[in-house]
Amino acid sequence: MAAPTELAPSRKRRANGNGTVYQRSDGRWVARAYVLMPDGTTARRDYYATSEKAANRKLVEAMSRSHQGIPAEATGWTVERFLLYWLEHVVRPARKPKTHQGYGVVVRVHLIPQLGRKKLHRLTGVDVRQFLARLRNTCLCCLHGVDGRRPVGERKCCAIGRCCERVPSARLVQQVHSVLRNALQAAVGEELPARKVAKLVQVSAPTYEVNRGVGVAEARACSRCARSLQRVDGHLQAVTPGAEPRDGRCRWSGSA
Repeated sequence: MAAPTELAPSRKRRANGNGTVYQRSDGRWVARAYVLMPDGTTARRDYYATSEKAANRKLVEAMSRSHQGIPAEATGWTVERFLLYWLEHVVRPARKPKTHQGYGVVVRVHLIPQLGRKKLHRLTGVDVRQFLARLRNTCLCCLHGVDGRRPVGERKCCAIGRCCERVPSARLVQQVHSVLRNALQAAVGEELPARKVAKLVQVSAPTYEVNRGVGVAEARACSRCARSLQRVDGHLQAVTPGAEPRDGRCRWSGSA
């Protein structure tokens, strides 16, 4: 009598919602599960391994993080998608309306048109540096179509082929860099696969023309003059009805 053949143990089916592990035709193992994403939704994620044991371990780790409220890495996020999410869910609840409005202008006018299509996790310091270099050399009149919105007979520069080269100020470049840096820092805090690449790029602070001020001797002379004016005001108030001191001078509220 032939010995009975040993049957392979049947694979236990996982409960619904606990993910699945299977082997592909090329021999690799795949762990698949629906996990928590940074925007609060759930999405399907696949984790690859060379063995069933390793795939099961990755599945357990992913499900454990999701149950603890830790979002999975969102490698599909673009810079545009995250910037809009950041404005709505991070900036708006925590900042003043004017701050949210200013950030929104920078995001929609400068950041999204230049960096919006890039994958968030692939943004590098070189990308940021090249973007800022382009920004410094971009004519704002051409960018916003200022001359093109004028009546045809009043157009005088960019709309008729004579660029006025009104490039951004150093302060504007600094503001754009600051908004991008804050957004990428928030992406790291949201557990997204982003790096603080904007901090790797240094932007020069704007310089302003400031008067040299007054010296010690001039300050003392100004103080003596102010005290003299105060004494004159007091004397006028004492001897002249209706005189009121204002900025070192007398303002007359009525005739004597």
